[in-house]
Amino acid sequence: EAEQEEVVCSLTVAWSRLRALRIAAVFEHDLVASARREISYDGFGLNARWLVSDRWELAGVARYLSYEDDNAMVQLSGSSFWQLFERQGIWGGLEASTYSTDEDSEFYWSPYWDTRYAAVLRLLRAYQDYFFQFDVRLGQQREDARPEDVLAWRNLKARAEADGNWDAGPNPDADWDTFVGLGATYRQRLWRRLDLIGNLSVNFLRDYSEHDFTVGLQYNF
Repeated sequence: EAEQEEVVCSLTVAWSRLRALRIAAVFEHDLVASARREISYDGFGLNARWLVSDRWELAGVARYLSYEDDNAMVQLSGSSFWQLFERQGIWGGLEASTYSTDEDSEFYWSPYWDTRYAAVLRLLRAYQDYFFQFDVRLGQQREDARPEDVLAWRNLKARAEADGNWDAGPNPDADWDTFVGLGATYRQRLWRRLDLIGNLSVNFLRDYSEHDFTVGLQYNF
């Protein structure tokens, strides 16, 4: 099969009528990360950030991803951060997130319900034309299995117990487990309204690790 080129892009429309509150609507067309074959998606999102005070920030994100294979994913996340040391630019916070995909797929990560809670230590530096953020996460993660997978495992377990000489394997409904994550964001103003943005994140989970690296240009109208 011949390779096809895919143009990826995003558009963000932000409102900030009040200095302390910023709301943004996001549309993006991109490729599914780490997919075993090229699969694109259209994403729609709503982001909100509220500066409760100079030392306390609340944020929330809701995203809906529509895949070209007729699958879909919903992502919800929220966070609360407090400034710990102003001079050093160190913040501490809590994050919660959940991910759910309509159908299972053999080509990409498609959880039934993946839920995570994490404590985060953040280094934040901002200058006139530069912005840098580095995060360290320590949290708990649980990935629930789909009902049909749990039912199949229960039937297999019943057969194994009846035979008495083989094991059905672990329950696909995984219990809570600890994960560690690292993340970094870099933004630089290149020319007037044009920004260079880079993101890197790595999460080390129970059975696998997640890696995400993106570099892009953003033009601010």
